[in-house]
Amino acid sequence: MNMTAKILFVIAAAALAFTAEGRKIKPIEGAYYGTNYTVPFAHAYRALGELGVDRKEAIDRDVYHMSRLGFNGFRLHLWDVELSDSVGNLIENDHLDLLDYLLAQLEKRGISVILTAQTNFGNGYPERNTDPYGAYSYRHDKCLVHSDADAIAAQENYIAQLVKHVNPYTGLSYAKDPAIIAMEINNEPCHGDDAKQVTEYINAMARAMRKAGWQKTVLYNVSHNQPVAHAYYDADIDGTTYQWYPLNLVSGHSRKGNFMPFVDQYEIPFKEMPNYDKLSRVVYEFDPADNILSYIFPAAARTFRKEGFQWATQFAYDPTDMAWANTEYQTHYLNLAYTPSKAIGMMVAAEVMRQVPEGADYGKFPADTVFGPFTLSPKQDLAILNDGQRFYYTNPTTTKPSSMETLQSVAGVGSSPVIQYDGTGAYFADLVAPGVWRIEVMPDVMLTADPFGKPSLQRRVGEIFYNERPMTVSLPGVESGFAVRSISNGTNGKAQGNTFTVSPGVYLIGTDADALMAYSPDQTYGDGHKAIGDYAAPAASHPALAYAHDAAKTHSASAPLKLQVKAAGEVPVDSVVLYPGTISYWRAKNDLRRFSDLGYGDFELVVDDPTSLGWNRPAEVDYNIVVWQGGKATTYPQGKSGTPLDWDYDEKTSPRYSTELYYPGSPLRLLTPSADMDGSEISTIPTQWDGTSYRYIKGGRLADDRLTASIYNPAQDTQLIALKYVGDLIEGLSDIPEDAEVCIEIADVEGLSSLELALITNNGLSYNAQLPLQDGVARLRVSDFTLSPTLLCPEPYPVFLGRVFTPGPEAQSIPLHLNALENIQLIGQSHPSTPASFSLKSLWIE
Repeated sequence: MNMTAKILFVIAAAALAFTAEGRKIKPIEGAYYGTNYTVPFAHAYRALGELGVDRKEAIDRDVYHMSRLGFNGFRLHLWDVELSDSVGNLIENDHLDLLDYLLAQLEKRGISVILTAQTNFGNGYPERNTDPYGAYSYRHDKCLVHSDADAIAAQENYIAQLVKHVNPYTGLSYAKDPAIIAMEINNEPCHGDDAKQVTEYINAMARAMRKAGWQKTVLYNVSHNQPVAHAYYDADIDGTTYQWYPLNLVSGHSRKGNFMPFVDQYEIPFKEMPNYDKLSRVVYEFDPADNILSYIFPAAARTFRKEGFQWATQFAYDPTDMAWANTEYQTHYLNLAYTPSKAIGMMVAAEVMRQVPEGADYGKFPADTVFGPFTLSPKQDLAILNDGQRFYYTNPTTTKPSSMETLQSVAGVGSSPVIQYDGTGAYFADLVAPGVWRIEVMPDVMLTADPFGKPSLQRRVGEIFYNERPMTVSLPGVESGFAVRSISNGTNGKAQGNTFTVSPGVYLIGTDADALMAYSPDQTYGDGHKAIGDYAAPAASHPALAYAHDAAKTHSASAPLKLQVKAAGEVPVDSVVLYPGTISYWRAKNDLRRFSDLGYGDFELVVDDPTSLGWNRPAEVDYNIVVWQGGKATTYPQGKSGTPLDWDYDEKTSPRYSTELYYPGSPLRLLTPSADMDGSEISTIPTQWDGTSYRYIKGGRLADDRLTASIYNPAQDTQLIALKYVGDLIEGLSDIPEDAEVCIEIADVEGLSSLELALITNNGLSYNAQLPLQDGVARLRVSDFTLSPTLLCPEPYPVFLGRVFTPGPEAQSIPLHLNALENIQLIGQSHPSTPASFSLKSLWIE
């Protein structure tokens, strides 16, 4: 053996790693990104049945979307309560058949799979559990199922049968199917503090799998049960799994703000564990929950690669056939048809995962918003991939492709320099051959309610519309007046210049009309896993009337007020009219204002002088919006038939929209105590929910209303934090004086060593000022605040993650401007065993 060969041999030998039992570790190779999806089980299974949807056809549609978005990874935790009996026998039933079908469809699309064998919890959420088979997991407590001898025996039997199960759609057992690259033993286990027993349990399950023929990667969750984490690394496994919910879960409403600090770091506390670097690192579930922002997924994927993760799968993709209600998991919402920008954000993130080298470090926010061919803009809610071959953008952009000559793929929402399109759905353009492009257009979508509110199949949050719209393209190899072939409806045509009319579906465009006709809808293109004629979209929803309007909470009294309405239905909308709160049934002439019809259900009204909607110098303006269809009126926000000028209209029971007007020099209210907490919430660092409270206290004749935060018996030094998003009170205000003061009235300060007010801007940066530990009003100027670490509230999962973000040095040059204010935090420092509290009576700018 020559010297070079000896060196290579030594390097290869050093790279090998072995478990405590002497077995060679089998890590996951490559980089995978994708999603979870649960149609074979639980609520999704039941809901689709209730809706009369063919579940296999639903799977076909959604797996196509996953492929269309460039996913190469898929993960699913199996509901063992729907697959097993009391002793762990695998039951051949519809759930297993749908799982097999799903796996086969994923394999056809070139998507690799990680299965989590069992969940050990119920199948009900958001409904009640059902137990059709007497499953073993229902016979044991979640936190005892991994230590009880009978439960372990049932799990060994179950997982062995699962490994050996032959999928009738592929003809392969799970053990032999190359598309299933790894199996996780269970989902989010709950262990006691006996580390030796934990290792023995994991090894017993791994032995059962391998004895049944499993020779691939075995994974185990390390993001739960921190006191026994070393037991996981002592076990005979090949990889470790993690979760990430950086914004917590189930807020019950859409969260807003710049969340870049929340996804800038993922601190793993296990780096000194044996074989840490040799074991695969898998993010089995993650989601920046409770929002439909598009830039966060790519930022999270960048952080995953920095920390050396080979796999990341979001939780969870909403089945298209029930995404209009978002009932499966109300805190998650992802679907190509219903959240197009967010879905394209996932497409960008998939490329981040594949293109960013493992371990790459691009610095800290705000410097890391541009990395490689990727650009992220929280202010524009925009993520861009621009690598010469691919040009993806999540919202309208003026950025140009880095190379038109080598461009092969475009995906986006809204207009760009290469495709001008004003539809609300996503679209894709793929180079099939020189001079021939495939165009895929998704339908328009209108969100009509907060998708993160209380879920119900009786509550629609999104509507789908099939509109014809112009699309103008500037793609390489396509000349003006190009030919157009509709694959979806079989028609042919010609562009007017570079513009042609599209409706949802698939088109081929190119200079040579005959060349377009040569392509079969079944012919594959690109990666070979998609065909020319592939298309999946929900049917048009045909609502009687779909409507959406967000009233500004605050607006400058001296600036034009732009009101935007979306309204469309089966009967065309004739007009949309503003009815100010000053109208009267008894007045001969009222100041009604008609919205401009922009087309496709979009209406706009610009009120040059907002004060004209009220009396004299109004502190706020109130109004209703009336939509007319076929001579019939519907009044909003209540969605009530008729108009506010009807003789029997009851003003006392009919709400109005309301916008507070801001006059420079007048107070701008940021928080006012109310029974709904005025949209504020409480958090603690470290997390301590037992013994904390946040409540509204109504004042009397001699006392003011207040919001009181308390911690009764802190176990350690704890920061007690009241927080509120105020960006919707500030946006659109450009006339807050630079010398304005931030004023806060506090009371009932007890047991605290310090109290701070933090102002967090739309740059994601926190500026803090100390407050006196006494009742009264504190008045603070911008100069009193200093750039400070940002406290991450709400708290992220898993619990070992840090709660403080310190920005990069570039942040030092970014000053505080009150016009950029987005979030506030009131931070009290408490100490062990000492009850502490503070009350907030008012917060304003003047």
